[in-house]
Amino acid sequence: MRGEQAVAYVSPPIGNQVSCVFHGGLRPQLFDLDYAREIFTKALEAEDFHICSVAFAKFEPLGYTITFVLSESHFAVHTYKEYDSIYVEIYSCRGINDGLKTIEAVSRFFEAKEMLLHERIAVPVMKAG
Repeated sequence: MRGEQAVAYVSPPIGNQVSCVFHGGLRPQLFDLDYAREIFTKALEAEDFHICSVAFAKFEPLGYTITFVLSESHFAVHTYKEYDSIYVEIYSCRGINDGLKTIEAVSRFFEAKEMLLHERIAVPVMKAG
């Protein structure tokens, strides 16, 4: 097949990733795992995510990493008390813009001075042939 080039196939979006760094002026109780877990659970349930399991690690003197395994994918939070920062990421396989409401709900509790948001739609590219 001379002169023909491989054509890339682009499938419909298969997921949406939203990550956000919250920095400065954070409520001190957000660095308390039990308090934060309750906030995150309510935010996820408000956007109709289904929590399958939760795993976490606590750090001294304050801080934690917590991951929610969702039937739709995952939600993870990492705290950096020494920098007054919290990193939040959600990945959902339900569709475009999914997870934004959860981030918005969480941000209302944080009261951060800065919020750096990044959204990425996951679209696989397969080479034909």
